[in-house]
Amino acid sequence: MSPVWNKGMTAVELMVTIAIVGILTAIALPNFSSAITSNRLANTSNEFNATLAYARSVAMRNNQGAVLCSSVDGSLCGGTWQNGWIVFGDANADGIRQTSGAGEEPVLRRQAALNGLVSPSGATIIRFSPRGSVTAGTGTIILRSSDCQTGKPFQRSLQVLAGGMVRVQRQDCP
Repeated sequence: MSPVWNKGMTAVELMVTIAIVGILTAIALPNFSSAITSNRLANTSNEFNATLAYARSVAMRNNQGAVLCSSVDGSLCGGTWQNGWIVFGDANADGIRQTSGAGEEPVLRRQAALNGLVSPSGATIIRFSPRGSVTAGTGTIILRSSDCQTGKPFQRSLQVLAGGMVRVQRQDCP
């Protein structure tokens, strides 16, 4: 007689399997959340850095200067970086966007508000000369996740140099 093979599993085996899956999920989930937060912050700082490079190239290409500034409404400068930002060619070199008339300065790039981002310090207007150097706004801009916990690496420091370059540094939350 041949042996009879069981083609299923018992309730005890099923419960043990579910318990193991639950434990593994509980261990992996916090690490996955940290990875998402870190990735979101890295993407934001990369986007900001790319926008700075774009503003600098606009200034040199049009030979008139350009401005990158924080913007609440996507039209005028104001607010903080977490509200979003705009880039415009600064034809009259005053750092203020002209919205009407013969000297209107159109918005060339716009970034909407960023959820989960805090910008506690730094200049909110960066002006580039026609040669690509920064005429206003040098210094350090801090971008931080809104759920920044002390000791976690969820902060980026973007140091805007006078030559128009940016040095990005990963930092722990204070």
